[in-house]
Amino acid sequence: MCNTQRQQGVAAAAEAVAAAYGLNMAPSVLPDHCCWFGVSCCTPSTCYGVPPSACNCTYGMVTALYLSHNNLTSGNTAQSLEPSIQALSCSLTSLELHKNQLEGTIPTAVTALHLLSNLNLAFNNLTGTIPATLGNMASLQSLALTSNRITGTLPSELCKLGPNSPLNNLYLSRNLLTGTLNISTCGNLYFIDGATNYFSGEPVGLEEYNHLQVANFSENNFTGILFGIHLVQVDFSLNPK
Repeated sequence: MCNTQRQQGVAAAAEAVAAAYGLNMAPSVLPDHCCWFGVSCCTPSTCYGVPPSACNCTYGMVTALYLSHNNLTSGNTAQSLEPSIQALSCSLTSLELHKNQLEGTIPTAVTALHLLSNLNLAFNNLTGTIPATLGNMASLQSLALTSNRITGTLPSELCKLGPNSPLNNLYLSRNLLTGTLNISTCGNLYFIDGATNYFSGEPVGLEEYNHLQVANFSENNFTGILFGIHLVQVDFSLNPK
């Protein structure tokens, strides 16, 4: 249970911000779960500078989970996360689970996290393929899957929203990914790291609206390189091209 003094202190600070900027006053004590390790909650200061009509934040709701470096396991399957994910579907914006011992496939339930902008599952023991349904996540800006055992291809549906695709950063290095590369429709992608995989063939050229600037695909099996009008840094070293 949270320390009452700490709860009241955090709440008092939040109320001061609310009063200073003309926001509605909040309850005097934060819910217990807001003081748990790795849990970040919505407070009146969360939406500072954002019009109330655009702030999808309810006081006391969990907005971020920072649970990296904890040797967390998942009962041999990442699917065990699904009940918790469903409970946070309308509030969670960031989920940090890197450097744990999670196993199994990437839980498809993450697509129910409508406000999620950051998903970090790097440095675990995840297997299976990248769900194409991740392309349905209209808020997802950063996806980190580095250093797992993920197989299959990179689904082209990942950027099905085209010019409106929110994805900015994609980390895929040190997996077992294969096939050709097609990120042509990832309109807002800025950075991608797909080094040390088994991608092959010639990458599909980027659409004009694709803003990719940095791409690292060293140590793959490509026979060509990636072309795009906004690219400024490209690494295709240690490929047989």
